[in-house]
Amino acid sequence: MVLLDERERNLVTSKLASLKDDILSITEGKTLFIRLKGLEIMNDDPSQVHVLYMKCETEDDRFQIISDTVARKFADTGTYHITNII
Repeated sequence: MVLLDERERNLVTSKLASLKDDILSITEGKTLFIRLKGLEIMNDDPSQVHVLYMKCETEDDRFQIISDTVARKFADTGTYHITNII
């Protein structure tokens, strides 16, 4: 997701807060453990890197369901350009 200014960051913060009940429903209020591994760069030239990312490993599919839910809700608003969410 690309957030270019404070206004966009505020809108996203508000939207994420509105998804709290959806996320709690998916997790059933239980802790979600995520293992991050393999720090990667999103560029062939390390001196020009602007994006870092890591791979996620989980015990079940709840994290993917949460990611899909967040992506769908943001896409439904038509306000945000989602470049890549999981």
